[in-house]
Amino acid sequence: MKMGLAGKFAGVTALCVCVMLAAIGLISIVTAQNSQSRISRDFVTKLRNAGEERTTDIQSLIKEKAATLVSLMAKSAGFSMMSYDYDSVEKIAEAGLLDSHVHFAAFYDADNNLIAGSVRDGAGKIIKEDIVVNGEMLGRLEVGFDLSWLENKVAELKDQTLAVTEEAKRTEQENTRRITVRISMASVLGIVLLCLAIFAMFRWIVVTPVRKAVDFAERISQGDLTAEISHGTDDEIGLLMRELNQM
Repeated sequence: MKMGLAGKFAGVTALCVCVMLAAIGLISIVTAQNSQSRISRDFVTKLRNAGEERTTDIQSLIKEKAATLVSLMAKSAGFSMMSYDYDSVEKIAEAGLLDSHVHFAAFYDADNNLIAGSVRDGAGKIIKEDIVVNGEMLGRLEVGFDLSWLENKVAELKDQTLAVTEEAKRTEQENTRRITVRISMASVLGIVLLCLAIFAMFRWIVVTPVRKAVDFAERISQGDLTAEISHGTDDEIGLLMRELNQM
């Protein structure tokens, strides 16, 4: 089966268009992927920073709370220690355990002897503070705080951040897939429409006049010297038509 001039031209044109649209589509897909990746990275970075800031804020609040509690207990016990009222000091230690985050509270005199203390099961961060009244060193206070709940909270925040990060990656992949499909479909549709348009224009501009010239030549070869061919353009095709009429 022979391929006509229009078919050959359409084939070459389709090939060129396919290459160009494939390049454009590939560039668009890569650009979309990079854009989605950048958006996802920015989102994850902001999320992690927010989680770290939240963790830092919680830790700061806990440290401030612990320092305030220890300072209050030390000041409350100072005058009782001056008067050797160790029962009151013991009550202050017991009162400190009312805070669920306090594991133990222990008061020591200036000679490092334990004079009062209360203990709850567990261990934690120990905060120490000297007990000074009117410039006199009376002893020190040690309070143990349970920070395991804070560690659990930090771990929970990390798990939440990881879960959101994974979800962001899945969303990025899904968005990239949708963009790729849409660009591919648009490219295919563009190829088809552009090829049809080019084929129609080439057929109208070149193929139709050439076929008229072929028909004219056939009529002349059959002895019809009255045959004429119309020409309405001033390009090479029109010049060919005029020359044929003058034969």
